Amino acid sequence: MHRFCAHKQRCLSHFKRRNVTLKKPMQYFVRTMEKHRDSLRVFSPERPCSGLNDAKQEAKRMVLESNPALMLQADACFRNRNQIRTKYRCWINERGEFQESALV
Repeated sequence: MHRFCAHKQRCLSHFKRRNVTLKKPMQYFVRTMEKHRDSLRVFSPERPCSGLNDAKQEAKRMVLESNPALMLQADACFRNRNQIRTKYRCWINERGEFQESALV
C-alpha cells in the first residue's frame, strides 16, 4: 500500500488516474486545405490514422487523387496533449506538380 494513502481503494484509484494521464498515446491524423487564391484556407475535418507512416501515405493519396485545380495541401500531423505538430506536408503547386516536404 502506498504510504501516502490511508485506504487501499484510494491508493488504487490514485494510481489508475496517474497511469491514464501518463500513458495517453499520441494521435496521428491528416488534415487538408485548398491553396488556390480564392480559398479561405480552412482545414478540412481531421482524418485519424494509426501511425505517422499511415498518415504520410494517406496525405499523399489524398493530394494525388484530388483535382489539380484545387491545389490541395495535406499535412500529416500528430497531437500530443494540446500541441499539434506537422511532420510531413505535400501539395499541388501552381503548375499542377506534386510537391512534398518532411518537416522537423
